[in-house]
Amino acid sequence: SLEQRIQFCKKILVAHNQKSLQRHRGDKELKFSYDPEIEKLDLSGNTWMQSALIVQNFPARVANFSNTSIKNFICFRNQPLRSLNVSGTQIIELQTLENYDLRALNISHTSISNLTKLKNMPLTILNISHSSVRDIGVLKDLSDLKKLTIHEGQISAEDLKRLDPQIKIIITRD
Repeated sequence: SLEQRIQFCKKILVAHNQKSLQRHRGDKELKFSYDPEIEKLDLSGNTWMQSALIVQNFPARVANFSNTSIKNFICFRNQPLRSLNVSGTQIIELQTLENYDLRALNISHTSISNLTKLKNMPLTILNISHSSVRDIGVLKDLSDLKKLTIHEGQISAEDLKRLDPQIKIIITRD
């Protein structure tokens, strides 16, 4: 059952991250929530969590793994994700991202710099603020993009003018 699977996932997440949990100085309690109504999996704030392979194939359309220590997108394989938040993680590249139906992606506060992997995705919302992205090349190819969040000075005013004027640009300072 779904409840049994959730309990199993919780135990495996703790077991797979035992070493990082032992080294971690902050809160060691697992934050895990799943809302079956909206199919939202939230593991955000588990700063000690480096591995989450157990959630592959999880029936989530929305996933929030922000402020965790995951390093890649492998744990999201075979999930029918539409929205993914990996802000504030240790992810440095998009090569392992295989969720081609994503509509919303938050990679803010990461070291990701190359967006080529996003080229044919139907993204409508993208947050790249406080990431290493500086090039608008792929952004021009995202024909479904409606909302882009960047940080002040990340992309030149001249380059922003070259993007589709229908895209709502949000510029953050924090």
